[in-house]
Parts: sequence; C-alpha cells; structure tokens
Amino acid sequence: MAKIKVEGNSEDRFFSTLMDLFETIIFIAIILYLIQLLVSWYQQISTGIIGERNVLLEATLTGSILPNKLIKFYYRSSGSSSWNYLGETYTNEEGKASLTIIIPRGIYDFRAVFEGDEIYEESYDEKLNISI
Repeated sequence: MAKIKVEGNSEDRFFSTLMDLFETIIFIAIILYLIQLLVSWYQQISTGIIGERNVLLEATLTGSILPNKLIKFYYRSSGSSSWNYLGETYTNEEGKASLTIIIPRGIYDFRAVFEGDEIYEESYDEKLNISI
C-alpha cells in the first residue's frame, strides 16, 4: 500500500489558499478599476468633454444689405432634436452678424435665426454635423 505524504499542515494550506484567493480578488479589482477608467476616458473623448475650442459663428442676411437686425444663434449635439440658445447679436453695416463661443470638442449642428420684423419675414439657416 502506497503512502501519500503531504507537507505542511492543514492550517498552512488554508492560509495559502486564502492568500491565493485574496491576490485573485485584488487582481480582479485592479482590472475592473482600469476598465472603468478606460470607459470614462472614452466617454469624455466621444462626448467632447476633453478640450474646448473658440468657435466663430457668422450669419449674413442676403438679398439686400440689412444692418441692425437681430440674429439669434443656437446649437445642438448632432443627432439631438432640441436646440440650445447660444446668444444673439445685431448685423453690422454689411448685414453680417457674428458670435464667438467656447464649446467642448464634438460634433454639432448650428442654427442662425432672424425672427423677422415689420418689413422682412423670418429666416434661418442651419449647418449640420460640424466637427469642433
């Protein structure tokens, strides 16, 4: 009959197994933390949170030169359905209005609106899928 020899006592094997389990749990926790960091980083990049840019928006009323007309500017994230107000300004002596904004990097739609007056009808223009 063969005899099996096991070195160490059962208490040593218990603590050795417990340490192996503890090391495995720590390893998994580190991997999960790194995955969470990567997901957060990807979301920031894809939504444009990282980095901002100065953007000059310009609108020109065409047909005839129309100075001193109020132009309102709006934006939305590309694919969104609701417009967000950015600001407003009046056209200059050439009928041009401009507004400088600071906006996170991303892909946006922009809209310039002339709401009309007692002489001229409402007019607007949109530029879609502009990468900032």
